[in-house]
Amino acid sequence: MAGQLQSPAFLTELGLGKALLPASDPQLRHATPQSVMALTPDKLKAYYTATFRPDMTTIVVVGKVDPARYALNLGNEVLGGGFYASRLYHDLRDTRGLVYNVGTSFDLGKHRSTYSVSFGADPDKMAAASKIVVRDLKQMQRSPVTDTELIGHRR
Repeated sequence: MAGQLQSPAFLTELGLGKALLPASDPQLRHATPQSVMALTPDKLKAYYTATFRPDMTTIVVVGKVDPARYALNLGNEVLGGGFYASRLYHDLRDTRGLVYNVGTSFDLGKHRSTYSVSFGADPDKMAAASKIVVRDLKQMQRSPVTDTELIGHRR
């Protein structure tokens, strides 16, 4: 645990969280060597019993949902899936040569979800690439996906 708290990945994630979230946000909490050492089998069993209740699971679908079309996944495919066929790959690498690679991911949770776009680029190209990512995300909010993009993402 002590080594993980000093790792670049942990420090990056913590720094990002501190920049984006209020200081008291529960997402900023993390385990420490002391908190891990304080765990006992009885504490773990009590937590599990209180937290994991498959008999209390509820699935809620809100809004007008058409199960034949998965808009969130489709949008992600258009933006970042399909590698060479995605908007982000085209706009960031093909046409401008700003990045080495680009990828997208979801972290879907009960109370908070995030959509991440990550890319590898030279430091002097980071700002331009970030601008294009934001532009493409905003375009996705405002304009429907083109027929050409939809055809390219059929499975």
